Amino acid sequence: ADACDRCISCRKIDDGNHPDVWIIRPEGAWMKIDQIRRLQRQISRRPMEGRYKVYILTDVERMNLPAANSFLKTLEEPPGAAVLILLTSNYNALLPTIRSRCQLVRFFLTPPTVLQNQLVEKLKLTETKARQITSLSGGKV
Repeated sequence: ADACDRCISCRKIDDGNHPDVWIIRPEGAWMKIDQIRRLQRQISRRPMEGRYKVYILTDVERMNLPAANSFLKTLEEPPGAAVLILLTSNYNALLPTIRSRCQLVRFFLTPPTVLQNQLVEKLKLTETKARQITSLSGGKV
């Protein structure tokens, strides 16, 4: 089931201020080693509110080589209370050593009606605008 979007934890995650959920995006064109070092400092600390700390790294194919090599150490020996989620649209662009330490989970395309309804409900877009975006997205959120 999806998250409830009503409890305090869901609202904190939606607002981007849950102390145990971190979203790490590339700064500029690349995800840099400084971002990975910050993650490594944070990941060693215990969760504040939940049982786990969750780190979602987006566009990991844009991780530069020093960052990727540094990140390998974290993947080899992750803390027990941490969950690392790596998101990429190009799995083959990841270093083979990173791929070998991860479990692949494929996300399928979102049905157009579901995506359109979410755009209207969550982002308060008009039906027309939501329909345009949905047709351009090809089902990719």
